[in-house]
Amino acid sequence: MKNLTEKLAQYFPYLIAIAFSIKATREPDIWWQIRTGEWILENGQVPTKDVFSNSVVGTEWINIKWGFEVLAAWITKSCGPECVFLLQILATVGIVFFLKKIFNLFDLKNVAANALALFITLALIEYRVIGRPEMTTHFLFVVFLYILFHHFKKPESKLIWVLIPLQIFWTNMHEAYGMGIVLIGIFFTAAWLDYMKQKHAKPTTISAVLGLAVLGILVNPRGIIMLLRPLNIFSQVNQNKFTTELANFLDPDFWQKEAYIFILCTALVGWFYWRKRSMLKQFLSSYKLQLVGLLLITAFIFLSLTAARNIIFFFLLMAPVLAMMATYFLPAKIRSTRMVLLVGILLYVGVVSNGYYNLTRSKNEYGLFVHPLYNPIGAADFIRTHQLVKEKCFSSYMVSSFLLWDLQPDFKTYIDLRDLDVFSPAFFTEYFINAQVPEKFYELDKKEQYEYVVLYRNFSPQLHHYLYTDTVYGCVYADPICAIYQKTDTLAQGDHFRQPASRQTSTLATAINTVFNPFFEPKDYEALDVGLQAASYYQMVGEPSLAQKRLNLYLYHNPNDATAIELQKSLNTFTP
Repeated sequence: MKNLTEKLAQYFPYLIAIAFSIKATREPDIWWQIRTGEWILENGQVPTKDVFSNSVVGTEWINIKWGFEVLAAWITKSCGPECVFLLQILATVGIVFFLKKIFNLFDLKNVAANALALFITLALIEYRVIGRPEMTTHFLFVVFLYILFHHFKKPESKLIWVLIPLQIFWTNMHEAYGMGIVLIGIFFTAAWLDYMKQKHAKPTTISAVLGLAVLGILVNPRGIIMLLRPLNIFSQVNQNKFTTELANFLDPDFWQKEAYIFILCTALVGWFYWRKRSMLKQFLSSYKLQLVGLLLITAFIFLSLTAARNIIFFFLLMAPVLAMMATYFLPAKIRSTRMVLLVGILLYVGVVSNGYYNLTRSKNEYGLFVHPLYNPIGAADFIRTHQLVKEKCFSSYMVSSFLLWDLQPDFKTYIDLRDLDVFSPAFFTEYFINAQVPEKFYELDKKEQYEYVVLYRNFSPQLHHYLYTDTVYGCVYADPICAIYQKTDTLAQGDHFRQPASRQTSTLATAINTVFNPFFEPKDYEALDVGLQAASYYQMVGEPSLAQKRLNLYLYHNPNDATAIELQKSLNTFTP
């Protein structure tokens, strides 16, 4: 029984990793990435200029994550876009595998402590386990750590040379490939500082690996440009004020729950170092390892403070420290293992039943499917049905990418989520002005002659109101995600707000959902009561009678909804 319990505790983190990776597709970035991968497969080359917009077509485009895009396109063609999360499953399981190998390197053998550390780490990083190309960076970050620690523990091993092809792979998968060089550089610095103090053998191997890894960056479609590209990407973090995940610690957008957990973890590391230095020195047995530990912690605290999306690397780096802490607090007894295993079981059940996501107020949801409340499926169907695909469109930032993929090859975006890789900061500023100042949009429209506009519902109420009440445009479609306004001389305004539309889930995705939760049943989003969203929309565009009509029906079924009651108060004070 003891052996069975320990084996379950050893392997249960893999099951948690899979559960956290089976998620609904809600991130809008994935759609332009799939579309780009499809374009690469169709044309046999990586695009170097913009081919997807009607605004900056022909602008230089340095597309770094083309390798991931091709994989995503191939999976989409084989078994549906929702199955791109199969790559996320592989990445998250791989993270657990290599974290366990790092634990072994440091002789962390308490099964319960290791399992608990992995459960906590998976819960901490869950918010970035969302099916984006950055999964490659998260996985390779841990792989690089393991190989570099392995080299310091067993310098005679040849494993460190694997970093060179891995760096080449990383360079063609995600823009954070420079982190591989940073990691090698940190261990390189520690090795040389140790040499200067201890006068052991010169660290020539890691020096050679660093040099060859830098040269490996050249093996990509853009060649030498990519050598300095990491510096450009780092500067983009300061330039891009339009994406909240790039906010630094001086920006209010940085201070989400993950940032507070990061501060707590940093304090915990400091406390553990101060109180248990002798224990840490036992695990970090050499001066060289102590140096690298200090450099890593310092570097990734700094990196986390520069952009919210970087906090995950600190959490991954914390995993061995958590295992050390848990080793100190948890006795290596079967009782501890059973308790930790119970925690894992409860966590797993919470994830696959969506209880965990509801408790943490996460936007994520268990199950491989295209989420109807985050993707403009209905709008795409409307555009296709009414033969608007080839007409010129002003499309909103948050909805363009799905339309680009679903309405290919003729739909062109005004702006999309390729961000500063294609659209300059000046263009972003112009976009926000055009979308928020109706007079500016009028001037742009007079010049560009758009036939219709697709606007994200929760963006730019001024432009929504202007287009809804305009004599040239009329609202022809609205749902919880977006609204479509088309040029017309005859359309009378009415209630065009519809239920969200769904996409059919592939057979493979349905099977995976059921295997990991036999009781899983997808929600019928097309039957959701969207009266509150409709009322909010009609209030925004200046239609209080339609807003009241939809709100009355919603309140009849949901009389205690606080948001609806507040909206009712707002409508009661409305003055035309």
